[in-house]
Amino acid sequence: MNATTKIAAALLLAFALMTGEAQAQSKTPGHFAGINVSGGGAVSRAGSELELIAGGKTFMDVDSLDLFGVRAVAQIGYDYALSKEWRVGAYGRYLGLASLDFDLSLGGTSLLSGSIEDEWQAGGRVGYVFGSAMVYGTVYYSQADLNWSLLGLSGSNQLRGWGVGGGIEMVVTKEGLFIAIEYDHTMYNDVNFDLGKGATLSVKNIRLPIRIHVPV
Repeated sequence: MNATTKIAAALLLAFALMTGEAQAQSKTPGHFAGINVSGGGAVSRAGSELELIAGGKTFMDVDSLDLFGVRAVAQIGYDYALSKEWRVGAYGRYLGLASLDFDLSLGGTSLLSGSIEDEWQAGGRVGYVFGSAMVYGTVYYSQADLNWSLLGLSGSNQLRGWGVGGGIEMVVTKEGLFIAIEYDHTMYNDVNFDLGKGATLSVKNIRLPIRIHVPV
């Protein structure tokens, strides 16, 4: 066995021992690995830059159109232990049961109203474990339904976009119960209404989910 082979064998052994230790840790509910399911609530706020054009003329230009609401959240995911401290994972998430509603009025007359409903997200996260907590960052794809009414016209659009976020997750019980505080910011595509260019929408969420981890 030459020197190169010995070095390669040593590296493989070290990696196997590290992975084995990490996976042994992951069998313990308090170590943020395995399948996780969660539910909770989200305080959501959406903002947009709205510009409506008809006949080549801009007749409505609003820099900030705010939407606010409280929605339910359900999530399922899986986290893998790369080492004693580092985790990587993937998840799917649903935000809904209540909608984000908006109404832009002028002189008591509603010009533009609508709602964002049924927001779905799929993404990944990278986390760092310290003690009984883990901090993590996320990146994800998101889509949602937008229903709108504009000056007597109505329609719907499917919003698509990407987002980033982060949070901290903490052990509540050794049996696998966790609580987390999370924040993310989704940037959706432009929405085009029948009268011309519409709005660029972004949604910000603050969530307080309760998770159950199932080590596998």
